[in-house]
Amino acid sequence: LCWIGGWGGWGVFFFFNDTATTEIYTLSLHDALLISPVLPEYERSGRAEIPADVRFAHALGEIDGVLKSNSLDAWRLSVDRGFRWFEVDLATTSDSVVVCFHEDHGHDIGLETAIGEITVADFLERRFAGRLELMRFSRLLEEMVLHPETFLITDTKRLSPEILASIVREVDAVDPALRRRIVVQIYHRDELAFVLNSEARG
Repeated sequence: LCWIGGWGGWGVFFFFNDTATTEIYTLSLHDALLISPVLPEYERSGRAEIPADVRFAHALGEIDGVLKSNSLDAWRLSVDRGFRWFEVDLATTSDSVVVCFHEDHGHDIGLETAIGEITVADFLERRFAGRLELMRFSRLLEEMVLHPETFLITDTKRLSPEILASIVREVDAVDPALRRRIVVQIYHRDELAFVLNSEARG
């Protein structure tokens, strides 16, 4: 997996087939679809690589047998277990707030509509599996500030300029230095263009 750019210090952008079904999975170089047209340029730039066979806490990790909660409880337990790399699912509420949540798990929080149709206040009042605390993306970023040894991969299921702008805005509002510890996942080659354009704009 290659460090292939970032807006003024962002981490890695890579193609990844996210087929994990458990809370912990291992990424090696074989899991990335290398972007060969740009890869040599970034190799020459001396950027680092994600170490091979890094273990990630998927959806912030398992807790008490519950998977994919993206919850504050799961994050804190995974940190205590020694995880340093995390993957988080992100979604947007009706009032345009980025939250840590997988869109396919509405039933786990008693949601009968799409996450994009409820407010962040409504979202935060709910509990995953009846007991796990949900959180805004900004809350997770604040937790990362408290744990400078941690790194994060975002999974938005698709990446658009609007989603990218929301992530940038949230990160910069908490601490721009977090850019170097966040991996923004891209899913198609055409998404690379606006990521690099964002880098050029600064």
